[in-house]
Amino acid sequence: MPRVLITNESRVPLPAGPYPPPGDTVPLSFFDTFWIILSPVQRLFLYPDAAIPFSSIVDSLRSSLSRTLSLFHPFGGKLIYLPGSGDAVIDCSAATADGVAFVEAESDLDIRRLAGDEVHDCESFLQLVPDLQAAELPAPVLVVQVTAFAGGGVAVGLAAHHVLTDGKGLWLFLEAWAATCKGDSAPPVPVPSHDRAVIRHAGGPEIARQFLRQLAPALPKMAAMVPRGSSIGARLHLTRITFTLDHATIQSLKQQAVHQSMAISPKPFNVRGDRRPCLALLLPRQSRRGRRGRRPRLPGGLPRSHRSASRRGLHGELHPPVLRQGHGVGARGPGGLANACAAIGQAIKAGVEEPLRGCEGWVDYVRDLPPGRIMYSSSSPRFKYYETDFGWGRPERVELVSMNHDGEVVLVAGKEQGSVQATMGLAAHQMEVFAKGFVGGLEGWREENSE
Repeated sequence: MPRVLITNESRVPLPAGPYPPPGDTVPLSFFDTFWIILSPVQRLFLYPDAAIPFSSIVDSLRSSLSRTLSLFHPFGGKLIYLPGSGDAVIDCSAATADGVAFVEAESDLDIRRLAGDEVHDCESFLQLVPDLQAAELPAPVLVVQVTAFAGGGVAVGLAAHHVLTDGKGLWLFLEAWAATCKGDSAPPVPVPSHDRAVIRHAGGPEIARQFLRQLAPALPKMAAMVPRGSSIGARLHLTRITFTLDHATIQSLKQQAVHQSMAISPKPFNVRGDRRPCLALLLPRQSRRGRRGRRPRLPGGLPRSHRSASRRGLHGELHPPVLRQGHGVGARGPGGLANACAAIGQAIKAGVEEPLRGCEGWVDYVRDLPPGRIMYSSSSPRFKYYETDFGWGRPERVELVSMNHDGEVVLVAGKEQGSVQATMGLAAHQMEVFAKGFVGGLEGWREENSE
């Protein structure tokens, strides 16, 4: 049975201070403590064509990580709890922080199969990312694993605690680390600031402590508070498939939304520069439709016809019957795509205009949502993870391994210019219905518009 064997564990020390503000103690804002009990973010990069000796790859990754930590010092710290004040902080002091755990491994898994299959081999992916133990504080905030494959190629996996950074911050860290490893003269990002003091809100520190009390009342222990469905065992019960929408497909979505909006409103819907409303409409509607429909099993993954369809790149728009079966505001009938995109866009706009309105009630708001009404969306099409070149070429496959929820969607920029990679996680008995509607609907619309 293919396996991953850990061959060495070491640490990349945090460079000595002094560090820029806030120094060696990084207080957490309410933006951070809101995520205190989430499972670590685990991201995987597969490089099947890496031809550099593994020892050289390890040396390059370790030395460049050390240099990168000088700009991202909280990434080498530890998450600790201060019972006296009720705060959680990232401690980067020499007495507490011992750097980033660096795991080396070898595997006889087939990296080319893992990089090429749309249906994820979740058990194998989980072996290629490190385990970050955060059930009790103090806890590390970042762990790295690099794996060599018997048939050639290498995988780089990492696990980061969500209080450490958001998706944009993690992307900036990886971009800087890859550039340093590759030998670029200067990191491609501005010098980062880790000072949460720039977040000014009346009562902000108390809201951060309130979130800790609500989400992790037994601190420094957190194990009992991990949300249901986020365990590794629960992940293995989900089927995950990766779809790629090429630039032509996305442009067609935007153009159709604009055309529909012009027919129903004097002020057309503006989709320029933002792919999220159109993509958000595509994914959750089919997911919910699958939950209401038949419940066929999915033996051995998707039928070959659907795998090849998503691999070719889909040029088109949602098939009209799919829109008529939508369950969102304005999703039915003429102008359904434009109405749905506008509704999603307006919700995003409202959040941007008053981003902190009612923030003290965020935890209660999420808890009070009816079961089945939450749509989890992770990452962003603006994160160009396929450009992560450490010096041995760009990755052939990038995935967020820590997809914990039924119905979760992960969007990142795809390998090809202007494309978007969308990964969907659903219970196995629902995935075939979703895939047929998603791929078949897009291809059907493409065929209609090509006549």
